[in-house]
Amino acid sequence: LTVPIQRSSESVGEGEGGVAFDLENGPLVRAYLVENGPESHTLVLSAHHIVCDGWSFGIVIHEMAVLYGGDNLPAAPSYGEYARRLEAESAPETQEYWKNLLTPTPPTLNLPTDRPHPTQRTFAGSRVERVLEPETLAEVKALSTKRGATLYTTLLTACGVLLHRLTGQTDIVLGSPAAGQATDSEQGLVGHCVHLLPLRLNLESKLSFTEQLTRTRTLVLDSFEYPAVTFGELVQALNLPREAGRVPLVGATFNLDKEELPAHIGAVKMTM
Repeated sequence: LTVPIQRSSESVGEGEGGVAFDLENGPLVRAYLVENGPESHTLVLSAHHIVCDGWSFGIVIHEMAVLYGGDNLPAAPSYGEYARRLEAESAPETQEYWKNLLTPTPPTLNLPTDRPHPTQRTFAGSRVERVLEPETLAEVKALSTKRGATLYTTLLTACGVLLHRLTGQTDIVLGSPAAGQATDSEQGLVGHCVHLLPLRLNLESKLSFTEQLTRTRTLVLDSFEYPAVTFGELVQALNLPREAGRVPLVGATFNLDKEELPAHIGAVKMTM
């Protein structure tokens, strides 16, 4: 669909966020070519998460840049083969690890909000961003290195400690998205491959931050040994009670995204 110059790419992009996808009839991927001027156009792409996760969108942008540069792409990985591998790797020991980690059922995360939690999810919300100063980030990285932890694990620990201080709860589950494209042959796979791993943190006020970091490091190393499990499988296997206003098991999520620098091909810039 080509959009006339009267609509800007910004307005098209903002409008896309409010348009629902028809899961029964499709399409689940939409594209708009916005004419900014006689020699300037913007391609706006949107896709439902069921067919394209965050990792996949990075692949799409990279491959568009390759094609725009006149090069050829290798054969696309098979989603069917990926699904068969995931099923094969979802072995009894994988299910057993997560069942043991999440039994007994973790308590609901009760944040001190300024109003009652809604009985039905509305998806209404806002976003607050804060950029870490380079000096602070350097100190966090140095601490991570000193303690033999990754930046991800250190920031995950900090998030858990913050939630502990806000709620007073010591047993908190943080959902962490993990890319399912695990093998080299699947690095270019486009689809819904992300798994939400429920990491159960045991937080104690008497522990120092570095002691808590050591405990979280062990949890992360153990959990990422068993990534071949879907969140839906876990919820079903654990037979968890469901609430219309909450996501089961996970009251908050944590993710550390790799910064995707814009891809440039000549005068073309591609961003997510």
